Amino acid sequence: MHPWERSQGTIPEDDTYHVGTEVMDKPDHADSGKDLRVLHVDDEPLICDVTRLCLEKGGRFRVDAVHTPEEALSLLRAAPYACVISDYEMPTMNGIELLREIRSFDQEIPFILFCGRGRETVIIDAFNTGADFYIQ
Repeated sequence: MHPWERSQGTIPEDDTYHVGTEVMDKPDHADSGKDLRVLHVDDEPLICDVTRLCLEKGGRFRVDAVHTPEEALSLLRAAPYACVISDYEMPTMNGIELLREIRSFDQEIPFILFCGRGRETVIIDAFNTGADFYIQ
């Protein structure tokens, strides 16, 4: 069962988390503790700081922020994460190129692409490459 498929029936609290109003199975990529590890990739430090503050506020997420796709790939190969949130526009590699690299060694980890501009071709390419969500 893919980690992000909807839960069927009652699942103990420590095996679930909420995405919006939906209860989802805890991804295999998450730590065994109660905090879900999220990897955020954005070349703008301020965006990383704001994302970390918002996600860690509720106490369910622990965010590791990096500023280059290369750093993200290194961390993903070294430790498990519940999901990846990535900016689209970055200097050395865009978010879709990063996703392609990640999918070459991990087909399961949920990937959320964050883009400030709503270009339809980017959205289509993101989903065709394997992105799970897109945030504009």
